[in-house]
Amino acid sequence: MKKILLISILISSISFSQQKKYQIESITDVIIDENSSTTTFYKFENGKLSSKEEQGKKPVYYTYNQNGLLEKVSNTYNDGDMFDDFYTYNKDGYIIEILNTRKKVGETEFKPLSKKSILFEIKDANNFKFNDSWRYVHNSKYVNERIYEMKGNVLKLSKNTSEYKYKMENGNVVSLAQLKPSREKHSVDYKFDNKPSINKMMCESMYGDKYFINSLISLSPFYDYYSDFVNQNTCIGNKNVDQNFPVSEYTSVITYNEENLPVEIKTEKNNPGFIKTVKIKYKK
Repeated sequence: MKKILLISILISSISFSQQKKYQIESITDVIIDENSSTTTFYKFENGKLSSKEEQGKKPVYYTYNQNGLLEKVSNTYNDGDMFDDFYTYNKDGYIIEILNTRKKVGETEFKPLSKKSILFEIKDANNFKFNDSWRYVHNSKYVNERIYEMKGNVLKLSKNTSEYKYKMENGNVVSLAQLKPSREKHSVDYKFDNKPSINKMMCESMYGDKYFINSLISLSPFYDYYSDFVNQNTCIGNKNVDQNFPVSEYTSVITYNEENLPVEIKTEKNNPGFIKTVKIKYKK
């Protein structure tokens, strides 16, 4: 019995060390859309996102608390205005507040601008509900509210004037259906491979093991043109059907290294002129 236990622990340790062996070092994201192009650089320290810089703009910086969770996002606009967002977590590691502050050009200190507050009812990963409300600090009349409710493999999102239903399988959002308003109904179907996604790796290092719910509250800084959700696996295609627009489709071709980690993701749209190329480097 002791030998079996020892072997189990050893296998688990080897598996864990292999998982942690490679960390993201940098990501380069190039989008070409007809006659324009945008390049965004992501830099990492100890596997955690430290900065994001879109060409022509000032960098966004990310810092973490003593538990390794995202604590502050600092953003300076080209006009000189500075924004700091502060994240507060409960004892279980869920985000319960995001405070947005701003320092205008010529001012000496940051002032509160807006605040997002979150209330949770969590039974387990497949059964939870939380209310996410955002309002200006000095004008509480306008409230942007979202309610997420997960039951089994169906996640519902209710906003002020709209409602969506997402079906999930194996940690991935495989379909989306807009329920309200009826005049804007659309649906999306997604396809995935069986490898870990960049978004999962990035957000797990930012938000800890509660990354899925926390990334619903604070969207991932990396957008893959498929969905705002952080999926377990890499999305390789989708089909977006909207009654008011032509059908749009994205398709991705992914190159993996010897460790089955994605090193290049090339995404194209069904109408010509759009191509997104993501290149990922890792550090042992």
